[in-house]
Amino acid sequence: MRYAFVIVAIIALLVLHQNYAIWERDDLVFGFLPYQLAYDGALSILTAIVWLVAVTICWPVSRSSDDQEDDQAGGQS
Repeated sequence: MRYAFVIVAIIALLVLHQNYAIWERDDLVFGFLPYQLAYDGALSILTAIVWLVAVTICWPVSRSSDDQEDDQAGGQS
């Protein structure tokens, strides 16, 4: 269930990346930044946040204590 959020977020980013209608806008954001560049910058920041959340949620917490003990015993020969 905890992976469902990550999968939905990645699919949402894929949909947001397909931005055909934005190419026709000539607006400037903050008076100097073209709208398309501002959109891509915001999408990049959102992608980095989703990546951070995905790693935080999906990364394994730790290995079992049996595996760690085996590694320590094997390294002391």
